[in-house]
Amino acid sequence: MAYPPVLLPARSWEKLMAGLENHFDDNAELLPDEHAKVLKYLISNAGFEGQGLLQDMQGKAPLRITHLPEFRYEHDELSAAMTTENSGVISMSNCDACHQDTALARFEEDMINIPGFGSWED
Repeated sequence: MAYPPVLLPARSWEKLMAGLENHFDDNAELLPDEHAKVLKYLISNAGFEGQGLLQDMQGKAPLRITHLPEFRYEHDELSAAMTTENSGVISMSNCDACHQDTALARFEEDMINIPGFGSWED
């Protein structure tokens, strides 16, 4: 899935786009005009510190959403059986396995359905 830009601050998207030749062990390089368009879109729609998952950022520019302090806090109650050992999820970066509206950047708890476990109730 393509992550909604609001999940990272602009400085993170800038760093990610500057290293597309080794984007998490894949070459994701774009032609110059495509690169410029994608970067402009990401920066224009990036999240702001203090909003959503971008709380407690302390000026950092993480490259992985799963490294955000708020992401870790929101997912700390989930067991490995529910996530990384779950064949329906496999990875914590597979947001749309559990979150039903990831394309719309909606991650409300009442819209979570963990494969094999059902709806999430905190």
